[in-house]
Amino acid sequence: MKQEEKQLLLKDLCARLSYGVKASYYGAEEECEIWDEVEGIVNDYVEIGQYSLPIEAVKPYLFPLSSMTEEQKEEYNSECKKDLKTLLEAVLNRTYTKTRIETPLYYGIDWLNKNHFDYRGLIEKSLALDATGLNIY
Repeated sequence: MKQEEKQLLLKDLCARLSYGVKASYYGAEEECEIWDEVEGIVNDYVEIGQYSLPIEAVKPYLFPLSSMTEEQKEEYNSECKKDLKTLLEAVLNRTYTKTRIETPLYYGIDWLNKNHFDYRGLIEKSLALDATGLNIY
C-alpha cells in the first residue's frame, strides 16, 4: 500500500469512528478473515477487536454511492441543502470577509459517513469492501 493510500484510508476511518464503522482484518492469531467495529486509531495502527493492527491489514465495509436508495438520496439532498443554506448565509452576512476563511460545509459529508457510503472511491481502489447485502449495519 502506498503512503498516499494509507493517508487516505486513515483520514476516512478517523472521520467514521463515531459512527461505528466495521472493518475486515486478519487477526494476529487467526488464519481466517474476520470483521469487527473499529475502536480507535493510534498513529498508523487500527484498534479493532483485541488487536492493534497496521492500517494495511484493515479494510472498512462501505456502501458504493450507486447503491443509495431513493429515500437515502432524499435524506442526503436534505443535508446538502443545510450546507447550501450555511453558505448562503455566510455570503449574505459577509462572514467570509470578516473571518477571512472559507465557510466549512459538513452536513452532507457527515451524513455519508454516518451511513457508511464510500465517497472517496475506496472500494474501487481496493482499500475498502462493499457492504451491500451483508446486513452488518
